[in-house]
Amino acid sequence: MTNEDNKKIVKNFIDRVWNKGFVDEISNFIAPNYEGIDFATAVHINGVEGVREIVKKLRLVYADLLIEIDDMVAEGDKVASRLTLRGTPVHQQATTWERGALSNPKLIFHQIRKGKIAKAWSISSTWR
Repeated sequence: MTNEDNKKIVKNFIDRVWNKGFVDEISNFIAPNYEGIDFATAVHINGVEGVREIVKKLRLVYADLLIEIDDMVAEGDKVASRLTLRGTPVHQQATTWERGALSNPKLIFHQIRKGKIAKAWSISSTWR
């Protein structure tokens, strides 16, 4: 697969699954033995069902979740992206959050194998 093919897989995954919430399409993008880790939160995600669970949870908290791709670079089987996650918490607590939408910058590396995302490593800031 070309670098552009790999970027397209990641872009479509973000658009279809994360931004539009089509969780039934996750297996089109994620390998069955997928492994993901967010180094900032130490969250480990495994397999298609693990991805499905985290997408559903985050979209419940941020019903208007939108992930914007700020930069994307691909080389070999890796795609590196700088993203901005935006959303308004459904259950905002006045003592904890300012009212309104929040954003979260994120860096993520996806590894593509056989046309699917096999691994991901990410680091993110806190929602602000």
